[in-house]
Amino acid sequence: MYKHIILVSSGFALGLILASCKTDEPNPDHCVYAQGDETCAERYGAERPYCTSAECSGEGEGYHGCVGEEPSEECHYACGGGKTVEEDGTCVESGEETTETGEETTESEEETTTETGPCMVDEDCPEAGAEFCMGGECVGCEAFGNPDGKCMGLGDGGRPVCAEGECVECTEGKDYGCMGLTPVCDVEELECVACVWHEECEDACDMGEGSCFSEALADVFKAGTGFGFTSIQEAVNEVAGLSGKKGTVLVHDIGMATDFPENVVVPAGVKVAIVVAEGQAGTPVWEGQDAPALTVEAGAVVYLQGLKIANGTAEGVVVNGGEVWADRMEVVNNDGGGIVVDGGGELVLRNSFVGGNVTDANALHIEMGTAAITYTTLAGGAAASLALSCTAGDGVTVRNSLLVSRQAAMEVDCPNVTIETSALEMMLAGNTSLGEMADLTWFMGYTLGDFHLATPPAALGTAATWQPGDRWWTSTGSRGRRWWGTTTRERTGREAPIHPLRTARLRSPPQRSGRPPAPSPRALGSCAPSLPS
Repeated sequence: MYKHIILVSSGFALGLILASCKTDEPNPDHCVYAQGDETCAERYGAERPYCTSAECSGEGEGYHGCVGEEPSEECHYACGGGKTVEEDGTCVESGEETTETGEETTESEEETTTETGPCMVDEDCPEAGAEFCMGGECVGCEAFGNPDGKCMGLGDGGRPVCAEGECVECTEGKDYGCMGLTPVCDVEELECVACVWHEECEDACDMGEGSCFSEALADVFKAGTGFGFTSIQEAVNEVAGLSGKKGTVLVHDIGMATDFPENVVVPAGVKVAIVVAEGQAGTPVWEGQDAPALTVEAGAVVYLQGLKIANGTAEGVVVNGGEVWADRMEVVNNDGGGIVVDGGGELVLRNSFVGGNVTDANALHIEMGTAAITYTTLAGGAAASLALSCTAGDGVTVRNSLLVSRQAAMEVDCPNVTIETSALEMMLAGNTSLGEMADLTWFMGYTLGDFHLATPPAALGTAATWQPGDRWWTSTGSRGRRWWGTTTRERTGREAPIHPLRTARLRSPPQRSGRPPAPSPRALGSCAPSLPS
């Protein structure tokens, strides 16, 4: 028993001896016993600029005690020599004592600033482009091995991308922080902005809110024989049955003279985008059958793009208290007229043909509601057929558009309407007067509802004026995310505003500071929708 006790005691004493030997011979390569932070900076740069001991943190194991985050003072061996900042802070603090005189105090402060740098923690670095504290100096995100990761950890994570040393919301190709009501990256401002065109989203843009309809494409339905639903109404009904009553209908051209002979009603509470599917050979034709081809009830919101609503026996579109945004649409040669807005409805009409060669039918009639019309041709037929008629024109604006009619009287009867930088047959201040349309040779096929220009009056060449918010040209593109910036204009070489119809895609940047001034008046072109490319 005695021997046993002696042996155990001896073993315990030996352990103490071995441990004491290890402490007495420190590793000279460890930053604690070398030059502290200076050693770490030389070996690992911005990745691991701080020195600490194994007792304080295991993160320095295998890196000679160097870590990426600045330790607390009791664990920070900034100067090395086996001492913490609390024991020896000469390499981070000024050794000069502050005297009572103002002059000497100033000198001491200057020396302190020079030696310690402007920061101890990131919060001491509020300036953009130098928002991180490293080794007592404020530096930008590019100073780190994973700059985007550094930005993701800054504040609320709302600026997750490093660009030229500064944490920003997004850059071209890095828009993963853009979502919700700001799903698009503006590469000029490096910030996330609302979508304004359907092409900026995978499916469609809810322009009223600025968000994309469905990032996951879970609520997208295809209309057309062989594409899921044989009618547009069936697809709309599916959207109406969703819990959120919001979705997209992609319409396919199935190669028939009339692809969709039907009357579609969108009920209250439904928000749906009915847009042409990408890559169609032609424009899908939708024809109403003894009723409006499309009726939008109060409380419903409908986005239309790239379709042809034609040859119906009633009105083409009736906005009955709902809200309609129509882009690159052809609503032509419908017996009851083109579009009717009533019941306090709202219409946004852009880059479209509306009207046709129909007797006693108005192209656009506003009974009760509002309308904003840009880059659109409104064409009335014969007899009592107006391009634009209104019961009261308050809340109706027309800009950069072409308004004509085959009737002998004036083509517009809309009290209090605002029309500017447009072309009409009649005289109207602030617009271009083309004179009476003596025949139909101004257009490629007026009787067919084809309002592409053929031999228009020369005055049409300087009728329109581009304004911020109007679209710019690009030569290529497809449905999906887009980034705006000067590269768009540089790529196309076009300074002119869009003038539909072209086979190229049309683009327009969200308006931000630095946008060039509006060009001088240009030709209205054909004032028609762009066909799918």
